Amino acid sequence: MEQVIINNNKIIIHLLEEEEEEEIMYTSNAYRKPISNLFKTREKEGFFKVLINSHLRENKNKFREFFRLNYDQFHFILALIKDDLTLPASNRIKNPISPDEKLAVTLRYLATGESFRSLSFAFRISHSYISVIVKDTLSTLKKHLMPIFLPDISTIDLNKKASEFWTKWNFPNCPINIDPMTCDDLIVVACCLHNLLREAYLEENGQAFFEERDSSTTLQTNNLIPITRGSVSWQEDK
Repeated sequence: MEQVIINNNKIIIHLLEEEEEEEIMYTSNAYRKPISNLFKTREKEGFFKVLINSHLRENKNKFREFFRLNYDQFHFILALIKDDLTLPASNRIKNPISPDEKLAVTLRYLATGESFRSLSFAFRISHSYISVIVKDTLSTLKKHLMPIFLPDISTIDLNKKASEFWTKWNFPNCPINIDPMTCDDLIVVACCLHNLLREAYLEENGQAFFEERDSSTTLQTNNLIPITRGSVSWQEDK
């Protein structure tokens, strides 16, 4: 019996060694796919250079329409995540993609829901690497935005929140007992960005972020659909 176990262990070790050799072989420079000419022009012809840096930075309204965040909000977030997303130059990648371009790709993905392949043609970055960029950026955004824009769940009265959902939104039995640490990064970041926009709007109108409001009143905002209990109205984005 012991001999059988030893033989099985040797077989497993041998298979693992073969897999490791294959992985090294296919990830080596000799077997790496050549970079498409489409992506070699990223710094000159990509969205970030041609559209964002050359046009949108000079037009605040169009910048906000493109990212759903204004210029100041974009750079506020960038300042939080810049160090975590900065990669050093290497022999293979002499000019790594900058943190602000990674943030631009991620925000555009969140704003439009475009496929990675579609974003790939616009930003001139391979769709496989865009998937890496979005994943890393969302993880970093969650790390830095969650402590600022999401309340500590241990301090929330779930019964009160359930009552608010029923009173304001006609949505019964919704205490929202979700731990952000176990929730998908995309959902947490979307909630944080929503609260960022909501806080900015309330500050502009002289209201505190967590100020109590009459549930029968309509919250007028360009970022949300204004809703009163029992009715729904639409507001044009001015």
